[in-house]
Amino acid sequence: MKIIDPTLVSTIRYEDDPDNYDQRLYSLGKDHDEFVIVNHIFDKNILQFIETRISSQSVIVWKNGNIWLAKKFKKGWNPDRGWKIIEQELPKTGILMKNFDLPNFFNSDKFFNFIQTLNLDPKFEYVWYLNQKYYNKDKVWVYRYRLNGLILPEKDMGFIDPDEDLTLTWTVNPKLPSTIEFLNDPRTDHSIDIWKLEHDLKYERIWYLDPKYCKTDKIWVMKSKINFEKSLPTKDMGVLTPNLPHLLDVFFISYDEPNAEENWQRLKEIAPHANRIHGIKGILEAHKQAALQSFTDMFYVVDGDAWIVDEFDFKFNPGIFDRDCTFIWHSHNPITKINYGNGGVKLLAKQIVLDCDLHSLDYSTNFSKKIKVIDRISNHNHFASDEFHAWKGAFRETVKLLTNHKTKENKERLDGWKNIQGSDIVSYWAKKGYLDAVDFFQVNKELTIINDFDWLQEFYQMKYEQKT
Repeated sequence: MKIIDPTLVSTIRYEDDPDNYDQRLYSLGKDHDEFVIVNHIFDKNILQFIETRISSQSVIVWKNGNIWLAKKFKKGWNPDRGWKIIEQELPKTGILMKNFDLPNFFNSDKFFNFIQTLNLDPKFEYVWYLNQKYYNKDKVWVYRYRLNGLILPEKDMGFIDPDEDLTLTWTVNPKLPSTIEFLNDPRTDHSIDIWKLEHDLKYERIWYLDPKYCKTDKIWVMKSKINFEKSLPTKDMGVLTPNLPHLLDVFFISYDEPNAEENWQRLKEIAPHANRIHGIKGILEAHKQAALQSFTDMFYVVDGDAWIVDEFDFKFNPGIFDRDCTFIWHSHNPITKINYGNGGVKLLAKQIVLDCDLHSLDYSTNFSKKIKVIDRISNHNHFASDEFHAWKGAFRETVKLLTNHKTKENKERLDGWKNIQGSDIVSYWAKKGYLDAVDFFQVNKELTIINDFDWLQEFYQMKYEQKT
């Protein structure tokens, strides 16, 4: 005998007109000789307690108390044929009612078997609710269970999850920088609208980049689907807008530079919104502190011995495809008279700095695999503010250049250090730093020690101050 799908039954709402209600129920199975309709608040398991083989020209209605359990129609029925009411006793195993307003993500047979293992008091109607992470509505019940047909006080049994795995898997376009945040990122909404999700199960949902940020064809940003292995048709979910700040943070990182204060005041004239990181031991640690304090996804770094030139500003803001890139501007070295990236202003990706845990020889070129050098002077590199700092700046830079001394650019830069022409005291000590670095490089393999400022101080003192 045909049993009408409970999901179809749930679409027929009672509107205080029993004749009209049953006529609409009848329309669900009118093409069958006989058919049974189960009240959509119950599970179909209830039919095992009902003798459905009996027949009548009237609608047979099985009731328990004031609730109808099932109805049996014969082809050609209309209200003139009337109703035959049968009061149905229910067994001690009780009645399981399922909320058919919910998508079909629940296995009621499995849940019914689970209930039979519980020792439930017949004085209550037990209610299980949907885990609230799956919807943004008021409390929604999934199952109701009672041992008889009476109206009973309810007992809250807590929350349950769907039987199906509704975990959303996300894929982000690997061609886009992973550091980008989006104003309307769907991943930040940790709730799942289970009603909408029912309709999305058949699709792989795709969000695209706001066309204002790309000049080519549509670029997808992220995709999501339920944990399915198979390929699914796609559904366009609209566009995502990058959360790009209009003005990037600027940090002045100083340690023990004698001229740091005057350089800091100069920077404040050019970039009043700049912040200062001072006295933190370790180059990586100081940069991480800047990243922690930054409110923007990228931030500028100005060294403590850098004097910003009049022509430089901090208005450059990279496009979306360069948000994971390190930008390095040239600085003017007044000792070697050469302009290149040593001591220049840098623009770094915040998250990449935070994620960095590798102590390297030259951080500015190792934070990111993507590096862009801008041939424009950002500052004068006033590293030679006294004898020791002149020696230290020359020593560290020479070691770094020697690691890649075969390139044309680095050969020219090394020649600049080698052929320092100045006759002043700081030029003398810068030249000594270059010569000591050449000797050091030839006998040492652990070169990252040059970033340990305490070691540099001790090396310098042992070599020169003790002799004095």
